[in-house]
Amino acid sequence: MTKFTAFRVESLRRRGLVERAANGMECVRVTLHPKRPANAASYALLKTIVNAWAGDMRRQVNRFGAQVLDETISVSGQSVEALAPIAKLAQLSSAMEKSGVEVDLVRPERATF
Repeated sequence: MTKFTAFRVESLRRRGLVERAANGMECVRVTLHPKRPANAASYALLKTIVNAWAGDMRRQVNRFGAQVLDETISVSGQSVEALAPIAKLAQLSSAMEKSGVEVDLVRPERATF
């Protein structure tokens, strides 16, 4: 995870990647995914595993004032997005990395046709 200096945060603001949470805190969207993907014999079992993992992520990120965005749970990608306060991002990232979870900024892609 990139260190969030004042310059970096301002760059995120200019690019429209900073959101205000309901509590007024400045947040960014991050994606969480396990460093070791789960293996399952069926899609149904994989879905159960990923949903349980997402629930665990919800509890873990809540400690840092972040919230998992349920509509972003991806079974095939084994990932979920969260809205994370910029002020707590370094601590959240460090804790997740220690738990075997990668944290990356969500960067919207611009498609050209």
